[in-house]
Amino acid sequence: MSPEKHLSNEAMIGALCRPARAYSRAEVLARPSPVPAAPGLYAWHFRGIPPSVSTEGCVENDGLSILYVWIVELRGIEAIGTG
Repeated sequence: MSPEKHLSNEAMIGALCRPARAYSRAEVLARPSPVPAAPGLYAWHFRGIPPSVSTEGCVENDGLSILYVWIVELRGIEAIGTG
């Protein structure tokens, strides 16, 4: 989510839980990456989850579970770079 967009809490949760587009692992790791090099809030959705990992309480959508939410501040972008 770009810093110029100011969403309500409900809209932000909706965007994280029901993204318009989900990218595969290969797509995210490719260069250039479709993940924007911008501060924002990102959710990682997983399909294949090891049996030892509990998904109790996790949000699920279209067979994907959110297991990780990542907050990127401007400092994080400077440290990560653009790939």
